[in-house]
Amino acid sequence: MPALSWLALAVFAGLLYGVNLGGASALTDHEMLVGGVAKQMARDGTWGMLWIGDRPWLEKPPLPHSLAALSGLAWGGFDEVAVRFPFAVAGVGVVLVTAWLAASWYGATVGLLAGLIQASTLYMLKYARLAEAEILLLLIVAGALAAFWRMHAAAAAGRSPARARLLFWALLGLTNLVKGPGFGAFFVVATVAGWLLWRRDRAGIRRLWSPAGIGLAVAVSLLWPAIVAVQGHGGTLVDEWWMHTVTRGAGDFGDPEPPWYYPVAMLWQMLPWTPLLLAGAGPSLARAWRNRDAPDRFVWCWGVLPVALLSVPAVKHHQYILHALPAFAPVMALGLVRIGGWYAGLPDRWRARSAGAALAAAGALLAGSAVGGAVWWDYRAEAWLVGGALALGIAAMGLALRRRRIAGMGVALMVMLLLIGVILRSDLIPRRDPSGPDRNFLLRVAEQVPDDAPLVATGGTAIARHVFYVDRPVTGVWSPAAVPAPADGPVFVIAQARDAATLAALGPLAPLDQSARARFERSPEDRYTLYRIDPPPAAAAAAE
Repeated sequence: MPALSWLALAVFAGLLYGVNLGGASALTDHEMLVGGVAKQMARDGTWGMLWIGDRPWLEKPPLPHSLAALSGLAWGGFDEVAVRFPFAVAGVGVVLVTAWLAASWYGATVGLLAGLIQASTLYMLKYARLAEAEILLLLIVAGALAAFWRMHAAAAAGRSPARARLLFWALLGLTNLVKGPGFGAFFVVATVAGWLLWRRDRAGIRRLWSPAGIGLAVAVSLLWPAIVAVQGHGGTLVDEWWMHTVTRGAGDFGDPEPPWYYPVAMLWQMLPWTPLLLAGAGPSLARAWRNRDAPDRFVWCWGVLPVALLSVPAVKHHQYILHALPAFAPVMALGLVRIGGWYAGLPDRWRARSAGAALAAAGALLAGSAVGGAVWWDYRAEAWLVGGALALGIAAMGLALRRRRIAGMGVALMVMLLLIGVILRSDLIPRRDPSGPDRNFLLRVAEQVPDDAPLVATGGTAIARHVFYVDRPVTGVWSPAAVPAPADGPVFVIAQARDAATLAALGPLAPLDQSARARFERSPEDRYTLYRIDPPPAAAAAAE
């Protein structure tokens, strides 16, 4: 693709994922297990070994946390922007890799369209703005498959595939440092194996052989388990792996779902572009079936085979299949090109009618937003702004279609998506953030605790949230029953309101502050509270 296309894709995706990256919402429950652990890692210097308070946390490998920790150190402090930034960059990387693959297969126009579609799918708009492992693993999986395709293309053109092959094995090993052993590698291996077997490509199988590459993949994969084993926690790591793979797959841990769960999840996660899949899938599948050299075979092996295999275990979650979904961006781009060609052949009177329908829809949206703003008065500005952006975008698309300017329609659509994203993330989403009260409470804690007084946070994995948001050293203690008793002076503790009775056994207890509402609160007993525990009278007298 031309350099301008790459720049447009990078800027478009960067704006989608970067607007109000820190202010739109506090860390989610999953994000705090990256951000809080990363802050503790940077503070204590425990690189490669993850801790939450006084306990090792071995549920996930350390690559996402290490990137968040390095970003926080480079940023000069830990906030939402610092820990989310590497993952937003990874999201832009996913868009560029997808566009590169699509352009390699179908040309520059489809490559650009596939990148724009990939950038603005529902799952990308969500996960590229979160400090979670999903988007980082998606980038590495897509990169490994791109390296494999580069290796195949180089060999077909008579060039050496050595560098692409080494990169493929390196990225395959790196998948095991993101979300656990074998999970990311499963998507790569299933796609490559399915494609090679479908083509009966023995030469392709032999081309994968590389002692140096395989050795590199094994070394990268074993790096974290070796660090954990040296620290004496190898048995705990094996138990965690067993629980999150075998036990979860058997349905003994997690929520079981029906076999059709993933096909449905695929459709809604690719919104708003899912209808384009219907337009592009038929011709693409026909090429895949008839032509062994068509890239469509690789596309469908990537998009369908891993999802079909993951549908066998009982436990399913929609994010498990994210790493197969970029395969469909080129198919949806082909569908858009096909629709554009069909529309360009329509008589002028039909284009005029479609433009009129778009203008009528824009007017209806403006009227609807005015009514919505009057009904939901607290959100009137958002209703008017979002409705106005939708109306202007649809009107611009209608006029572009009337003049057969398909590219102009696409520009209007992307600008409309950007405007709506800015409006929602600048005001509406922050106002409805369920984690906001907890964040606001924790940001006040440092002001209420003397610098020389011990501050303890307790409550299991919630310690990670407390460590992240409290702007002073915090000692994490997994269980409230293990909070140390005060001796020479008061101890300040962050705990849930339900832990008051346990903490009162340590000495006179006084609540100082409390969150206005806890995330997923079922009763006020769930709220995080700052307590002051003074030494018991006997201990105070002995100290004097």
